[in-house]
Amino acid sequence: MFEISRTFNLNDQIAFSEISGDYNPIHLDKLCARRSIFGEIIIHGMHLVLWALNEKFNNFNNINLSKINVNFLHGVPLNNKVNCIWEDNIENSIGRIFIEKKLALVIEIYLGESSERLTVLENRCPPKEKPEDSNMDKLINKKKSLDLFFPEKRINNIFPNISKKISPLQISTFLATSRLIGNKCPGLHSIFTNINLNFEKSYPINNFSYSLSNFDSRFGLASINFKSPNSDGFIEAFQRPKPIIQKSYREVKTRVKNNEFSGINALVIGGSRGLGEVATKILCAGGASVTFTYFSGKEEAQIIFKEIDSLGGKINFNFFDVSKTDLFNNNNEDFDLIVYMATPFIFSGSKGKFNIKNFKIFCEFYIYGFLNLLNKIPKNKETKVLYPSSVAIDEIPSNMGEYSTAKAAGEMMCSFLEKNNSNLKINCPRLHRLETDQTASIIPQNLQNSIDIILKAIKETLGRK
Repeated sequence: MFEISRTFNLNDQIAFSEISGDYNPIHLDKLCARRSIFGEIIIHGMHLVLWALNEKFNNFNNINLSKINVNFLHGVPLNNKVNCIWEDNIENSIGRIFIEKKLALVIEIYLGESSERLTVLENRCPPKEKPEDSNMDKLINKKKSLDLFFPEKRINNIFPNISKKISPLQISTFLATSRLIGNKCPGLHSIFTNINLNFEKSYPINNFSYSLSNFDSRFGLASINFKSPNSDGFIEAFQRPKPIIQKSYREVKTRVKNNEFSGINALVIGGSRGLGEVATKILCAGGASVTFTYFSGKEEAQIIFKEIDSLGGKINFNFFDVSKTDLFNNNNEDFDLIVYMATPFIFSGSKGKFNIKNFKIFCEFYIYGFLNLLNKIPKNKETKVLYPSSVAIDEIPSNMGEYSTAKAAGEMMCSFLEKNNSNLKINCPRLHRLETDQTASIIPQNLQNSIDIILKAIKETLGRK
């Protein structure tokens, strides 16, 4: 048994995308990734597998790799320490990859007889292709193929051990599976979950051929069979939910009375996406003058601003970091209403475990960030605050202990602040799951309509029916 570790960064991601041809934005684009169910950029699954094999075969001579089975259990984010532990058994070797003690991948390899066919591989990187938003029903039982590539020099730089100890055809097959899932099937909205690969057979072909044998639309689960010149195998992958696009400002205006919030000067913290975006549109639709903030979503903020401004809404936006004490370069306004929607990625916990690091991150947003904001608000003027809480406090989901605890502490903090400041009125409704990127899930959810719920919460905060 031995253990290895490393940290992957964005340059590592780019290098692997170039040799594999897998340019799925979940691995490269921060803005796209934060709107996914992972909330941040995740490492290519096959990148982790090849890294683990590269370290495993460091002290081996030539390898006859006959079979490999991999289960991808959790996405692995960038810039975190990744640990891999290899255990050798009589029949096989098992590698387990962990991220912060959470089991992310299990790799099972068998050594023995492996087939080999003389195949001419393209000694270059695959062409850069845009990942496809595939219609899975139309792909069922359709035979497709990918060319095989082996950019020798680049592979030697990234994986120096396996490039010398297993065949180029095997490596090119591994890389092709990543390109298949990330670009083609399921494509743009994909999650690699399982692969069984057998190198004991050979086929009279010169490419990587595949077909979608089954697609379960209830869960987005794709079952794919494939062959290459020296292998065959089976892949399972999910078509992950697409990012939730909030209702347009034009549509929100049809749901809100024109002057319902006229005369209100409102500040929405975290208004560039999700429930903050909904609150921003509702308030503007009702005639309020709104300033909303963004942290990492400047492009999204600009789109929202243009949409509302073009239809006559009173709108402005600013960058704001809740961990800092400055609010808009000290040029602060008096706000009648504050809507506090700042949040990190919610579903970061592990079942049955309480992670102090995650808890501190939630507290940075829900406790310290909120206090930093209130310290910049005039104390001699009545200010009403919508500080959404969550039914997770009542339910305490097994993978949301840190979130639930931080939200409960946030409620207690709000009660304390309100009790000791007569000009501060804070509404903390416990919301169910609403339609946002944060609540998207592979398993279908019965999500409530966000416009109706947030409109009701704003009215309650302002003391209106």
